[in-house]
Amino acid sequence: MLNQDFVFVVLQASLTGAGLILAIYALITPIANKLFKSRAEALIQVTKEIKKISEKIDTKDTKDTKNRIARLTTLTEELSSKISFPTYLSWGILATFVGYIASTLMCIEWLVISSAPICEHIDYWLSPVFAGSTIAFLIVGIITIRDTYLLMKKEFEEIKRKIEELKPPPKILTK
Repeated sequence: MLNQDFVFVVLQASLTGAGLILAIYALITPIANKLFKSRAEALIQVTKEIKKISEKIDTKDTKDTKNRIARLTTLTEELSSKISFPTYLSWGILATFVGYIASTLMCIEWLVISSAPICEHIDYWLSPVFAGSTIAFLIVGIITIRDTYLLMKKEFEEIKRKIEELKPPPKILTK
């Protein structure tokens, strides 16, 4: 049987988690265009590399051919992951949000109807649902941070490159 303090803590954490999931979506929305553009550029690079490697494959069964085929297999898997909409932005966020809302509703139900026969399923399911949502939140958060970092790093490198282009060439001292 759960105690009331635990249920209040899980209720508060679930509401906070649901709010943070919405915050992740709010963070990603303004940079989504840049994120998708970056994925498209990576997709083009992978496609070019696939074409380049596939042109070099010959019909002879050599170690080099096997290595190229293995590399093609890896690139094809990478290609298919870049073609689709990022899973963490759809199913990952949805599952996490639904999990936190479910655990919130379970807490509310437990607090309102705390009679033992009715709440047995809540006693069993509340902790796993909350823990699963928290683990999913951790995964979604890490992937979001990684994508945001890579995007900011790429933009910083572009700005750095533009600054280097604007610098005047060094003057050669002559006597």
